[in-house]
Amino acid sequence: MKRNRASPGATIGFTAAGVAIAAAAWGMAHQPDDQPIMAHGAATPSAPSGAIPVLPGVPVNTTATVIAPPPASVTATTVAPSSNAPGFAQQVLQAVNQVRARGQRCGNEAFAPAPPLVEHPQLTLAAKRHAEDQARHRFMSHAGSTGSNPAARITAAGYGWRAVGENVAMGQTTPTEVVDDWVSSPGHCKNIMDPTYIHMGIGLAHDVHGAPYWAQTFGAPR
Repeated sequence: MKRNRASPGATIGFTAAGVAIAAAAWGMAHQPDDQPIMAHGAATPSAPSGAIPVLPGVPVNTTATVIAPPPASVTATTVAPSSNAPGFAQQVLQAVNQVRARGQRCGNEAFAPAPPLVEHPQLTLAAKRHAEDQARHRFMSHAGSTGSNPAARITAAGYGWRAVGENVAMGQTTPTEVVDDWVSSPGHCKNIMDPTYIHMGIGLAHDVHGAPYWAQTFGAPR
């Protein structure tokens, strides 16, 4: 199956006031706290607003979409097969921290070495739920099938935050492969290198055809 690489638009971040901090397709810049979240319409149960359905062998491109908050709770349903074993999560975390330790150029912006991220169970729960949602409905987007956005999903998982971010991807078969693809995309790379973030979560699920869907969450606690 042809791999669908993570797209430069598939990154998003928020400040504690619920404000998007994705200033441009490749950039992450904090905006004024009084800037409102932009709503992009209601989502349908089968495919969220702005989502692109995934077809086998067809490259996927997504955009960062900030939408209205979801219901207060998010219910995770097992997608078979699914993979969220501790060993798998540690491989992703190790690869990410290796990149942070050496410093990295993300597009035209150079990042100094950053402290290692620590896996956080509530961020992993949010990432796992979104990976399973993407796999269940076969789409890749920051908007969930219920209309959720990353900040709302992370809040629903119980993580109290002052800054959060998310990367998504589809088609990569190993932790090394997905991290390499994220690092090669400036927008995703900036999320990985952002020294604001202290914690990370990772989720992976497969659709009925075995295609892998990834979600990576970042956070700085209140």
